[in-house]
Amino acid sequence: MSTKKFTRFTPSLLLLIFLIFCVSCKKDETSVGPTPPAVTQIISNSSLIPTTADSLIGDLIVTDQNGNPIQGLDNNNVVATLSWNNKDKGRDSVFGIINLTPAIKRISASLSMDYSGSMYIDTARIPEMQRGAKKYVEKMNTNDYSEIIKYDNHVLLMQGLTNNKQLLYNAIDSVIYFGGGTALYSAMYMGLGHLENVNFRNYIRVVVNITDGGENASTVPREMMINKALITGIPIYTLGIMDDTTTSQALDIRNISDTTGGFCKYIKANQVSQLAQLYDNISSQYNGAYSLAIFWPGTLPSQGTLVLCRIIITYNNFTQTILRNYNLP
Repeated sequence: MSTKKFTRFTPSLLLLIFLIFCVSCKKDETSVGPTPPAVTQIISNSSLIPTTADSLIGDLIVTDQNGNPIQGLDNNNVVATLSWNNKDKGRDSVFGIINLTPAIKRISASLSMDYSGSMYIDTARIPEMQRGAKKYVEKMNTNDYSEIIKYDNHVLLMQGLTNNKQLLYNAIDSVIYFGGGTALYSAMYMGLGHLENVNFRNYIRVVVNITDGGENASTVPREMMINKALITGIPIYTLGIMDDTTTSQALDIRNISDTTGGFCKYIKANQVSQLAQLYDNISSQYNGAYSLAIFWPGTLPSQGTLVLCRIIITYNNFTQTILRNYNLP
């Protein structure tokens, strides 16, 4: 008797299970989570080194308007031309052969932190700067390296390049009162010097400098610092704690980043709690970078000729152009 009841019950049970399954599947199809923000702008920059007369190699970063790295780019998204003045023919140029791949590299970074007198105006700037630097260290992968430089009118290496996070945390927390001027260029130059011997084929190298003021104490000229960044192909990221982004100091750090292949970010003095997010963005951008190699075919001008490299990045309907002048090796 129980067997008959079970037999009559089975089709109904199976139908119920089938209906529940269908409803569940329907929910899964519609529940796709939050839609990512639409890309309304692309921003790009690149650090490039002319390894030979007919080739350039470096790293390329492409982000959306919010600083999020754009993934999935390939050779078809990049066009490069090299042009120069030809005495006989006027302006001459050649199209480059592109090789763009995701950068499977580790990151080696120099973090330079401003401890000049103005950083002590309130009680938030120093702690938030340190919290932001720790956020960057926290995001480091196992084989990434960083160093800590602190500066006012003096520039001190607090911790050399290491992948030991605790040593970096200790260096960030180290209590040293500076309170003098701002040797901005000297701090950047020191970081560049420490990174130039790091193998660029295995590491993405970057200087990350934070400041709330302008240069007034360096022993290294600006031009020397910029030239070192360009020759070594090391970009300089700048984070400016500045309410007015139109001052000469604000424009200076933006120009440094634009010229060397980095990015500049400003933050208002009453919003320094957002510094940790900016450091986090930098880490994400470099983990989403591309390796870019350009080969120039055909006949090129003689060694030492000043050339202009024009790189155009296209994504959907957006384009960005990067210009680089250099002397042909």
